[in-house]
Amino acid sequence: MRADIPGAAAPQATPREYEILFNSPTGQLVLEDLVNRFGAAAYVRGGLEAQRETDFRLGRRAVVDHILTQMNRAVGAEPPEGE
Repeated sequence: MRADIPGAAAPQATPREYEILFNSPTGQLVLEDLVNRFGAAAYVRGGLEAQRETDFRLGRRAVVDHILTQMNRAVGAEPPEGE
């Protein structure tokens, strides 16, 4: 747990901390669950409602993508373009 110091910048987890957390047995279970729930294809074909659903799915998937990117950075892998 980190100290809460008024006026101080919010601490951010490092890529190494993501790797430690999600490479533990429990972390692997949680990560697999997140990927299964939120990592599916995002595109929905159709009109305006389909676009809204696509945007919603992309937002959910972005969290999983961020976790995976941080884990990759921890082991020296280059992030994809645009990250």
